[in-house]
Amino acid sequence: MLHLSYNYQTEHIMDLECFFVTHELFDTVLGAIYAEKHVHNETENEVKQMTTYLKTSLKNHLKQIQWMDEQTRKDVNERINKMKILFKVPEIMRDDKKLNYAYRTLRTSYNYLNNLFSAIQYIRGVYNRLLSGVTETSEENWSSRDVMVYDSHVALYLQLDEVFIPPGMLQLPIFHHNLPAAFNFGGLGSLIGTAIGILVGEYG
Repeated sequence: MLHLSYNYQTEHIMDLECFFVTHELFDTVLGAIYAEKHVHNETENEVKQMTTYLKTSLKNHLKQIQWMDEQTRKDVNERINKMKILFKVPEIMRDDKKLNYAYRTLRTSYNYLNNLFSAIQYIRGVYNRLLSGVTETSEENWSSRDVMVYDSHVALYLQLDEVFIPPGMLQLPIFHHNLPAAFNFGGLGSLIGTAIGILVGEYG
């Protein structure tokens, strides 16, 4: 689509660049803001119970499949046990001191190049922490995958048998911790169940 105004196009490009930079540099902060407002212990507990129930139901269903021999059934069952369903918010997103420390070297000003160099230095520090192994496991999981805490879709990582449930999904209309379990299973549960089925069936 062509823009009729050059100024409008320029502003639009700048808006996109601002959004991209914010997403790349401040994903941890954005995740912390979302977690503070929307993630509760009740939510995490209910999602944990839901995922446990789904995996248990799948293993029980395996016992009823007549065409599957015992060795195959055993292999699939082991695959389900090893599968990781990740939804825990990293501690850094719940601790202001850790968050401030992570961004301590990032300096901003009205100078574009200074901001760019400062951003590059910050990103280098993030990857140094990841590669040196000093980050907590949950932070490394979210930081090293193409999914953010505030995303609103289930993500799969087939190579490591991982299902990511971003807390950004844990909201209406598919989930709320105060709603009946049947409602949450019909919404969020069906999406998680589909992801588990794909993960088991892809290489199962």
